[in-house]
Amino acid sequence: MRRTVLIGVAVVAAMAVALPARAEQAGGADNPMAAQWQKFQADHKSTLDVSRFFEGMMALETTDNAKLDAKQAKQVLDLITPLTKQPKLSQADARTLHKKLQAVLTAKQATQMMKMEAQRQQQRRQGGGMMGGGPGVPGGPGGGPGGGGPPPGGGGGAPGRAGGGTFRMDFDSMKNFNPFYLPKKEERAALPRMILGRVERFEGQLKQLKEKAGKA
Repeated sequence: MRRTVLIGVAVVAAMAVALPARAEQAGGADNPMAAQWQKFQADHKSTLDVSRFFEGMMALETTDNAKLDAKQAKQVLDLITPLTKQPKLSQADARTLHKKLQAVLTAKQATQMMKMEAQRQQQRRQGGGMMGGGPGVPGGPGGGPGGGGPPPGGGGGAPGRAGGGTFRMDFDSMKNFNPFYLPKKEERAALPRMILGRVERFEGQLKQLKEKAGKA
């Protein structure tokens, strides 16, 4: 049971875009998996929104004049770090977190984030590739702004397959998933390679924030 829950929580962010696309390829919009996923996304809109917002904040680090400063990095860490130890996040808590993260940014940074998101939306409309998240995901936020292409380490194939292995999408266990949860060392052995890559990416983002916050 524990393994099922971990994989369920972990896979959400990593598959936020890939699953609907692959499900439709496998059987069109009427495919039961695609319909379940659309409902799941609607039920967890606040969680996915805050995951994308975090990814947008981290994307500011690629800019020349809108990076987070040391104080802001510490504020983000203070909000995110406690969540890395809890597998679940309610929609109410996700909305509260979103508001607190928004308050960290300056008006200039918020404007830059909107511009970057508009550019990503334009790239998607032009067929720039499937988006890959990073809150990613299950350890690590995901499903948010990210580079094009399939999820790291994930092979092709039908929904429910990752890195050549198979797993079931357990929507019940994924309810109120926390995209900022970090699985314990002993739990990671059960994670598909694709998901583990997302976990490690999120850990890298936390490390980046810690290094910057240390300069405050």
